[in-house]
Amino acid sequence: MTSHLGGTTSSQGNVPVRTGSPLVTVCIPTYNRPAYLREALDSVLRQTYVDFELRIYDNGSTQDGAGLVAAIGDDRVRYFRNRRDIGAASNWIRALTEADSRYCALLSDDDWWEPTILESLLWPLERDSTIDVAFCDHHVIDHAGRLMPEAADDFSRRFGRASLRAGLHRPFVALALDRQSIPISAALIRH
Repeated sequence: MTSHLGGTTSSQGNVPVRTGSPLVTVCIPTYNRPAYLREALDSVLRQTYVDFELRIYDNGSTQDGAGLVAAIGDDRVRYFRNRRDIGAASNWIRALTEADSRYCALLSDDDWWEPTILESLLWPLERDSTIDVAFCDHHVIDHAGRLMPEAADDFSRRFGRASLRAGLHRPFVALALDRQSIPISAALIRH
């Protein structure tokens, strides 16, 4: 298995757009955090790469997520709600299992993306069919959305991303499982 570490600042412009079903499924598992969810949704909808579907998996929230999603008015966005709380891990697994596109990304409801992340992570996967996951490092923000550079640097060091160079990493089992270097909300997975 192979992973690719890349950045999110360069625009590739040559990533294909398919007709019919989308190339990428973005899944946002959520539970009772509509304000954060709105920011996550907005960050996906601002992507420079637009051939995606966005699926929200509500884990039985008591707060209204369906109304928030309906108000967006974008046919790429779909809302799924569990009748009861099935646990965070089971909700994530449901989201990943039900995705039916070539690539899948999982974005936590309290995270958001820079506008070029999908485009930047997609191009190495499309160029090389042996790559299974593309990922990048990430910022850390506080509850008000302010950048916390010291915390971001700490996470990058702690999880071994600070010493990684952009490019291919084979095999990536140690990188993904032992060092846990691949951030879930900053990865695109071949599905």
